[in-house]
Amino acid sequence: MKKLKAVAAVLCAGAVFAAAFTFSGCKNGESGVIHGDYKEATSAEFTNAVEAIDTENLFTPAEDAEKFGYEFHTETSGKTSYGGGNLGDAFEASAKADAEVKFILAKTDDNGLNVNGAGKLNFELLTNISKLGSNTLSAGFYADNSNLYLDASIKSTVSGAEQSSAFKYKISYDAIKDLINGIIGGTTPSAEGSISGGFSLGEFAEIAVNLGFKTYIDFNNGIKLKLTADKEAIANLLWNIDSDIFYSTALSDSSKLEIYFSIDKAGKFAGFAANYNIYTEVTVADSDTVTASLKGATSLKVYNGTIKLPANLDEYYEIPDFGGATVPTYLAY
Repeated sequence: MKKLKAVAAVLCAGAVFAAAFTFSGCKNGESGVIHGDYKEATSAEFTNAVEAIDTENLFTPAEDAEKFGYEFHTETSGKTSYGGGNLGDAFEASAKADAEVKFILAKTDDNGLNVNGAGKLNFELLTNISKLGSNTLSAGFYADNSNLYLDASIKSTVSGAEQSSAFKYKISYDAIKDLINGIIGGTTPSAEGSISGGFSLGEFAEIAVNLGFKTYIDFNNGIKLKLTADKEAIANLLWNIDSDIFYSTALSDSSKLEIYFSIDKAGKFAGFAANYNIYTEVTVADSDTVTASLKGATSLKVYNGTIKLPANLDEYYEIPDFGGATVPTYLAY
């Protein structure tokens, strides 16, 4: 049961992390999908295919590779509404977000690594709740061998009043390490305490099937794996994570989740994708209901292109020490 609950949590997190963070897409095609000539597979066939994957070398580059990198896209949109009642006045809210990240690690002449990364994030929240109003965020972020850089602008309109701010910060990798150590107390999570609980990919696949996911395989040009969940399978996920959530949530028949994983002929990671479309009614205080919809997709694939960093990274302000310090207001511009 412990492993079942852990896998359910992982699958659910995989379905919604793009929504909590960002949404996908291929701008020139179907989002969150890896196309292939998939054939439906039995539980044993799918589990055997997953167990045959050499996970230790899955993400290691070829020995003769001068560089390797990845490209991540994610996009999500959601709406929620409440007709009024015990929770208070009626409200409506909608949000959408999209993000893109690319990074490359390249060998240097002295057998070191050169780091380059760039990305962007856009977020928008619209609501008729006066205290929340509307909020937008646009950000660019970059990485070199020494620092992460953030260039962001924020705009909000609350009760008719507009506010905006913008800033450029940089933070060194050493400072990030210190910040993480401060959060986790300088300890490294053990395998026993991890979300996986020590289960293998084969066990993961087997439990996903037991939760009601359908499985598909394409052995052409490497291996492509596909998992799909309908309303019933998604409900099983909720049941295994928290029965209270299960009993309070009514999913529509059109709710779905698809997960894809691709490995090339050399046994190396080629791509991951997921898409979801969920409509639900959630029972809250004293039988009041809140309706919600969530749609999104995400993708991660190998990237062999180039990355161009801004020429003005020296203009970014250093973030002060995190030891209880706050960012001075003069850093905003």
